[in-house]
Amino acid sequence: MAALEPLAEPSTRPCSSFSASFSAQSANSPSSAVTSSAPPSSSSLSASDSSSSLSPWALWHRESSSTITNHTRVQNLIAGLATKGITVTEWGSVLLSRLDVPVSIVDYDFLVADDLLEAACSFTEEQGYGSIESPPILLDMYGKWETVARHFDCFGQRVNLFPASFAGFRADELITVSLDLGHLTPAMPVTVLTTKVAPLAASFVRNISRIPRRDRLRSRLLHDLVQVLSYNLFDMSYEGDYMVLGEETQEDIDRQITRGLNLFRKLEGWRDDEMWIADALEAIVHGKGHYDDLPASDSQSQ
Repeated sequence: MAALEPLAEPSTRPCSSFSASFSAQSANSPSSAVTSSAPPSSSSLSASDSSSSLSPWALWHRESSSTITNHTRVQNLIAGLATKGITVTEWGSVLLSRLDVPVSIVDYDFLVADDLLEAACSFTEEQGYGSIESPPILLDMYGKWETVARHFDCFGQRVNLFPASFAGFRADELITVSLDLGHLTPAMPVTVLTTKVAPLAASFVRNISRIPRRDRLRSRLLHDLVQVLSYNLFDMSYEGDYMVLGEETQEDIDRQITRGLNLFRKLEGWRDDEMWIADALEAIVHGKGHYDDLPASDSQSQ
C-alpha cells in the first residue's frame, strides 16, 4: 500500500504526544467527520470471506488533507497502543466500511479486551485525547451503544473504545490485519483485528435476542445488520443520484433472492451451537422471514 503524503508541520502542538515523537504530519484542522460516497473495496472480507492484508483507512479521500490528518492521528494512536501490547479490533462504522457498507465515518470505533480497556483509555488520554460524555442526542438515539463505550475527542475527532465482550467475538472469529504505517517516522508495523460477515451478523443477532423489542440499542443493531447483509448479498448498485424503489419486476426480485441465497450459503464462521441464527437469517434472505421476527428478551426466544 502506498504511503500517505506527508503533511506540513503544524503551527500548534499536535493532539498526541505519540504523534509528535513518531510523526511530524499532524495538522490542527478541527474536522470531525470522514465521509465517503464510495467506500474502499474490501470484498475479500465480505461475501467471499477470504482474508485481506490491507486496511481501507489510507485509501479514503487521499485528496483531503483534513481526512489524512484524522487517519494519521488515529493510526498513531493505534501504533502507540500496540507498543503497550494492546491490539484493537475494528468495530462500528470502521468495520462496516471494511465489509463494503458505504457508511460515513464520523467516529472511529474499536473493541479492546475487557481487561485492557482501562489501560487503553489511560494511554489514549496521555496522547492528548480528552475523555468526553456522549451527547444526549446520541444517548437518546442509540442507548446502551453509547453508554457501554468510553469516548475520547481530539480536535473534534472522536474515538470510541468498546469492551470486547460487547461484541462477543471468539479468537477464531478474528482476522489479523497488518496496517501499513510506513508514512510514520520511523516506520512502525501495526496489527489490528477484524472479522467476517457471518461472525458480525451472529454478534448482532446474539445481542438483539437479549434486548426488548422497543429498546433503542436493538434498533441500532438491526439497522447495521440489515446494512451488512444487504451490501454483501444483494446488488445495491444504481444509476443516477439515488436508488429508485418499486420498479423491480418479479423476475428481478427472484434473481436478487437467488443471488443472495447463493452468497449467504458461502459465508463461513457460524458457530455450531448457533446455527439457528444462520437459519433465521437465511429465511430472511429468502423472503420467508423478517428482521422483526428475530427473537427479543421480551418474547419467546429460539
